[in-house]
Amino acid sequence: MLRRMTRIGMLALLFAGLALTQAACGKKGNLKPPQDKPSDYPRSYPTS
Repeated sequence: MLRRMTRIGMLALLFAGLALTQAACGKKGNLKPPQDKPSDYPRSYPTS
């Protein structure tokens, strides 16, 4: 019984760790400049 509970606990920790690491990935902020500040770049990319 103790062995089974240990296994379930370890699996729960593993899945929680995997879920948290996946949740941490992704977009961190806006890609557009803020409304009150102008863009630092004079032209838009890509230029052809």
